[in-house]
Amino acid sequence: MDDKRYWTFIDIAADLDLAYTTVRRNIDSLLKQKRITPLTRMKTNKGHYSSVMDSTQYSKFKEIMKSRPSVHEQESEATNDRGFFYLILLVPEFSDKRIKAGFTSRLDSRLNEHMMSAPTAKLIFSRPCQRSWEIFLLAYVHSHGERIRSEVFDIHDSKKLIKNLTTLFRQIEQRK
Repeated sequence: MDDKRYWTFIDIAADLDLAYTTVRRNIDSLLKQKRITPLTRMKTNKGHYSSVMDSTQYSKFKEIMKSRPSVHEQESEATNDRGFFYLILLVPEFSDKRIKAGFTSRLDSRLNEHMMSAPTAKLIFSRPCQRSWEIFLLAYVHSHGERIRSEVFDIHDSKKLIKNLTTLFRQIEQRK
């Protein structure tokens, strides 16, 4: 399939076995980061215009996507009980309230993954913890604001949340 001259997002999604939205979001992010060159717009056989990659752009995109953690590595993370609980401010230039909270055993790569769709995301809190604490900690974050999605919240006062989480983790450490 690499001998194709142009690749639509649908072609790319099928070739890499990814969701169309994952492909679109990653391409948008890589364009903003100037890691890939601007795309060409072409008229499709149905008469509308679509963004496409030439085979050189697609080879580079494919290389970048393959450097991401594999599904196997992501599954092995799920079985790792030691890691970090984190808070990421998703779009700091628009809101100091929208926060992503969660657990990961790979803090740096998790932040980079979030930055693919939110390039200005900022890590504002992290502490070592066990995966088994995640549900409790997400409920604790929820008690400081409104849940938007499963791990995304609008927090009324993020400084107060961070202060309270710091106190909570200190108390947990003292009990060990």
